[in-house]
Amino acid sequence: MMDKLLDKDFISKVESFIEKNNMITEGDHIVMGVSGGADSVALFVVLNSLKDKYRLSLDVVHVHHGLRKEADIEAEYVEKLCKSMNVAFHLFKYDVAKESKSLHLGTEETGRKLRYETFESIAGKDGKIAIAHNLNDRSETMLFHLCRGTGPKGMAAIKAVSHNRIRPLLATTRSEIEEFLNKAQIEYFVDESNLENDYTRNKVRNIVFPILEKEVNAESVKHIAKAAKLIEDQNDFITDISSKELNAATLKKHEGLICVSRSHINNLHISIKREVIKQMIDYMVPTNKDITLSHIESIIELLIREGNFEASLPYDIKAQIEYDLLTFSFDNSNNKEASYKDFESITLDEGSYNIGALGRVEVKVFERNDDFILLQKEYTKYFDYDKIKCCLKLRKRANGDYLTINSSLGKKKLKDFFIDNKVPKNERDESLLVADGSHIVWIIGSRISEYYKVTEKTEKIVSIQVLKEDK
Repeated sequence: MMDKLLDKDFISKVESFIEKNNMITEGDHIVMGVSGGADSVALFVVLNSLKDKYRLSLDVVHVHHGLRKEADIEAEYVEKLCKSMNVAFHLFKYDVAKESKSLHLGTEETGRKLRYETFESIAGKDGKIAIAHNLNDRSETMLFHLCRGTGPKGMAAIKAVSHNRIRPLLATTRSEIEEFLNKAQIEYFVDESNLENDYTRNKVRNIVFPILEKEVNAESVKHIAKAAKLIEDQNDFITDISSKELNAATLKKHEGLICVSRSHINNLHISIKREVIKQMIDYMVPTNKDITLSHIESIIELLIREGNFEASLPYDIKAQIEYDLLTFSFDNSNNKEASYKDFESITLDEGSYNIGALGRVEVKVFERNDDFILLQKEYTKYFDYDKIKCCLKLRKRANGDYLTINSSLGKKKLKDFFIDNKVPKNERDESLLVADGSHIVWIIGSRISEYYKVTEKTEKIVSIQVLKEDK
């Protein structure tokens, strides 16, 4: 009987939106969160009506938060609805108030966290999660983010498809959904808390939007949602271009650090520049909710100014701008194992040495023979042992340090070498050196002195190998 009362135009509208956004493929396993409210019930009814056409496997998850007295009745209703349409029903009960205290989160955020974790557990790695967000939700979210301060991603608000999450009702308004259910004589519950203005989002929904629709434009909600979609499309394009530009600008990249060309970034359009900075931060901390547009703008402002700068960002991210370099790294000033801050010096005799964050240093001395093949690697170097006048020491830089820079044995102060090669000051201070008195034999990870190079006349060789620890 219900099928005869269903509004086919509404279902067609939702199906067209699903097809347009490639939400569903034949044979999909879809998990729906059904609370008993209008949106989730409509989502359930529509996907159930499309079940045979797409050969869908459907599961309904109802999460009981233990916060409202009506919750038991709503759970019973959703279970009954699922049985009437032969759809699998899963009930999960949580004490959200208790969980929120242990997680140090608000009840609303805790409830959301628990819901999505539950949906993921039922969906598994191959399933999709259908969420009942509608057009009004998208408009409210965009305005909410805009007022709080956001960039293009925040203004794009709720997306139709995000990873394994799909939102089939995103093109329909709240009033269209309620009209669809009322025509079909399908019951749904109204959460009375949504009518109260205790939450900021409810004030946007219950106060701000009615004023906009009455005083500005009756289609305000739809227009804002449309703008969010346009921004989403443009943002996807900018994200793709920015990713390519970031790859082109990157000079150094490993866990906990990314270094790019300052001039390359400065030559980009401002919209691309913002997204590149955002992607750099995303690389450092993928879940960076505390990073705002103002943080990104502050970095951009420093980039275009002359000189060298340093700035701190949330999550202990340190931004350093020196010469033509922009480097993001974690501020490890309080972590002795992550730096050489307290390292002084050791004499390198033949043997093995553990040097904290550097790793293990192995020193070997041997006679050269006809079978010897000189293979210099980044962290393995060979030197003419007979040319060492004093002794080899592993240390940090000191006044008077120099190295020979060419085959004519021309000398250059270490300080001038660092400056000429635009080595950031913090890296100069952190560099570990192999030295013979004031003569630098090897800047570890960088170049070696020409004077100590192995030649055809070399009789005895010293090899120094740094075995970096796996992080």
